[in-house]
Amino acid sequence: MAKLKQIFGLKKKSKGRSKLSKYWEIYDQIKDMLKNPAGWGAERIHSELLLLGFSISLSSVKRIMKRILKPYNPFGGNWNAWMNFISQMKEFAVAMDLCRIQTAYGDTLFLLAFIQIETRKIIHSNITLAPTRDWVLRQIQEAKELCPDFEILIRDNDMLFSGRKI
Repeated sequence: MAKLKQIFGLKKKSKGRSKLSKYWEIYDQIKDMLKNPAGWGAERIHSELLLLGFSISLSSVKRIMKRILKPYNPFGGNWNAWMNFISQMKEFAVAMDLCRIQTAYGDTLFLLAFIQIETRKIIHSNITLAPTRDWVLRQIQEAKELCPDFEILIRDNDMLFSGRKI
């Protein structure tokens, strides 16, 4: 078999990109180096890591530094604008959500709940086996009766509200 490979010039397939087995060790080293009051940049940290015996490229160091220095924002987008809107409209806003509940017998129930944003209290909820457009509109009217300041309705992009079902 080895002779055939020599004759036809076949080479072993490469295993692909080598795994960075010491990623978390390097990550911790970079995190510690970023705490250095001298304010080291990516090039200096890269050279220090090479002196410590790590095999890593400058672009990988930059990517890890970006990941460490990036502020955590689980919601993405412009969170401050959303929080500003909610803080100004919280006394008039009510959020609604439709949840599916599986019973022990295999039936599916739908729970529609309304929560007042300002107080974070559930102001209305109801359960049905098959939500219809009329049923949801009736529940919205009942929630409006229970919360006199209700002007803004916040809902998610549930398929049930897309117009196909409700």
